[in-house]
Amino acid sequence: MFRLLAQSEDYIRRCLEYAKIYLAIRRDQVAWIAPHLMVDRNPMSGVKFFPEAIKTRFLTDDEIARLRDLMEPRVWEMVAFAIETGLRRSEQFNLRWSQIDMENRVLSLPMPKGSKSRYVPLTDGVCGLLSRWDSFTKSPFVFPGKDPLKPLDARSFVRWYFDPALRRAGIVGASWHSLRHTAATRRGIIGCESLWRAAAFRTSRYQNDGEIQPPDARLHAGDRGQGQLVCFASRKSGRSANRE
Repeated sequence: MFRLLAQSEDYIRRCLEYAKIYLAIRRDQVAWIAPHLMVDRNPMSGVKFFPEAIKTRFLTDDEIARLRDLMEPRVWEMVAFAIETGLRRSEQFNLRWSQIDMENRVLSLPMPKGSKSRYVPLTDGVCGLLSRWDSFTKSPFVFPGKDPLKPLDARSFVRWYFDPALRRAGIVGASWHSLRHTAATRRGIIGCESLWRAAAFRTSRYQNDGEIQPPDARLHAGDRGQGQLVCFASRKSGRSANRE
């Protein structure tokens, strides 16, 4: 019952978003063509939209636990990796083994246009996942697709695995990007230093932001006692891994 209601609310929310986009496009189109039609005013100019609510959506402990229990182990590990690292979807699914420095417990993300690389510390949980994965024996990518020389298609993974799990768990208003917000927010809640978030995210939209100084990634990669999230708690039931 609750899952059906959650799906209905999510469906209605999406329909309203599409309707708002459609009206905005039509308003701009009429504004452009109105001078050529010899009309005094744009009939769409009076259409007003409700202010868009700006909300940073992150997953609660209960929502994370529900997702973990609904997913196959291998699928869940990829979601847990996102929560632990806070990488963007494109960054995670295009991640190469050459970017990972297990000795110093840090991964590097090259920035465009010759900018300096961004460094993300690796927690104990992430190091444990990486040590179990053996894709490096056949692919340069941490998450390879059916063709080991190409990365796993992020859109297909989200469409066929992540989004259905959200619906089954009755989680509304969340997306893959919510995992990034979850990572930043939980780091603040459990008391990790804001330098970690400065190194990983460089944004002011996350929770618990304060004065942020330039990070030393290798220094904070050594905070091994922190950052153990609910992602790696024991599962209620084990299931066989589902590898692509």
